[in-house]
Amino acid sequence: MLITERVNGYVDGGTGESYLYQDIQQHNPNMKARSRNFRTSGIVLCIEKDWFKKLAVKRMVSDELREVFGHEYSILPQDIGSAATNISVRDGDGKEWRGGCVAVFDETYGSLRLTEKLFIEFNHILERLAVAAKTDASQEAKSFLHIITKIQKTVSGFSFHNPFALGPEVELHRGYVQVFKKDSRVCYRESGSITVEVEIIQPTIMDGELRYQVRTPQRMGQPPLIRWVSESSVEPSADADGWEYAWWNRETETYENPPDDDDESEI
Repeated sequence: MLITERVNGYVDGGTGESYLYQDIQQHNPNMKARSRNFRTSGIVLCIEKDWFKKLAVKRMVSDELREVFGHEYSILPQDIGSAATNISVRDGDGKEWRGGCVAVFDETYGSLRLTEKLFIEFNHILERLAVAAKTDASQEAKSFLHIITKIQKTVSGFSFHNPFALGPEVELHRGYVQVFKKDSRVCYRESGSITVEVEIIQPTIMDGELRYQVRTPQRMGQPPLIRWVSESSVEPSADADGWEYAWWNRETETYENPPDDDDESEI
C-alpha cells in the first residue's frame, strides 16, 4: 500500500493552537505545506453499493474502525491511520476501484503489520462496533448501527483466506508451488523477536519441509549471515517492489513454469 500524506500546518505544543502554513507563509517563506510518500501495510474495504459511496458514511466507518481496532488490541492512535477519500485500488481482475473504499493502515515507515489483525479479525471488530452502537441511544448511533449491519451482511458473502500462507491452494499443478524469487527482499519473523528484512537466495525441501536459504544483514563491517529458515517464518515485506513470486519445481528444485495441462481445471 502506497500512502501519500500532506501536512498543511502544525499545532503549537505549548498553547495547543493550530496554524496553517498558508496563513504564516507570508511571514516565513520556509513554512510550506509538504507531502510524504511511504509504503506500508493495511486493509482496504471496497463495497460497490450507493450507500457506501457517501462521504459521510465512509468517514464514519474508517474513523470508527481505526478507533475500535486500536482500543481492542491496545495500539497507540498515532501508530495507525485511516482514509475515506482519494483511494485508488486495482484488484486481481484488473478492475480499478475509486468510489466505495475505506482504508486503515500502519502509520509507520516499513510497517509493523499492526493492521494485519484487522484483516484476520474483521468480523470480530464489526461485532464490537455493533455492540458499541447499541449501547448509545442517540440517533447518530442508530444510523451507524444500520450501516454496520449492512456491512456485516455484505461481508458475509466475501471469501477470506490468508494471503501469506503457502498452502494447497497455490499448488495448482502437481509438483509445482509458488515461492519467492531469488533476490527477493522479504520479512523474516523469528519467535520472540522483531521482523528483519532478509534476501532470498534459494528454496529447498529439507526434512519434508519447504525452507529458504536467506542472507541476513549484520552490523556494519560484518559479512551478512547466510542461513536456512522455515517457509512459515518468511512473509512479504511492505515494499511491493522488493519481492516477487515465481513457480518452483519441487522435484528438480529449480525455478520453472509448470507445463500446460488441458486436463486440469484452473482455480
